[in-house]
Amino acid sequence: MSTPLETESTRRRLTPQQAEKITRMTDAAVEIVLADGFDKLSVRDVAKRAGVAPATAYTYFSSKGHLVAEVFWRRLAVGVPEPDPASPVFERVAQVLRGVSMVVAGEGQLGGAVTVALLSDDPESQHLRLRIGGFIHDRL
Repeated sequence: MSTPLETESTRRRLTPQQAEKITRMTDAAVEIVLADGFDKLSVRDVAKRAGVAPATAYTYFSSKGHLVAEVFWRRLAVGVPEPDPASPVFERVAQVLRGVSMVVAGEGQLGGAVTVALLSDDPESQHLRLRIGGFIHDRL
């Protein structure tokens, strides 16, 4: 049985209140990246915009890269449906890869922020990179 995305995290299972805080923080991160770019993003500013204490934000996200990687992971998990198994292989692959690329398409600087985040050496970002790779592999 799979766990709803809202109640899972890269670090632990979440209560509904924790899940709501993470949603507010990921939404705030996207707003900041779209307005100011990845370079101006900080976990502290995300916490302020989301209405949580900075210490609370750091209990969930070890870095801004981890936060943006989580944004991408969450969007992939809900935005890339399983392909039609009756379709030819090349169509399924194209469908999945199109879905992955569309997750952040048209969102200004978010795509670049995701790239930087996923390539970082932060252990939490690396964990999400592997999780995202596994997700895409499973969809393919």
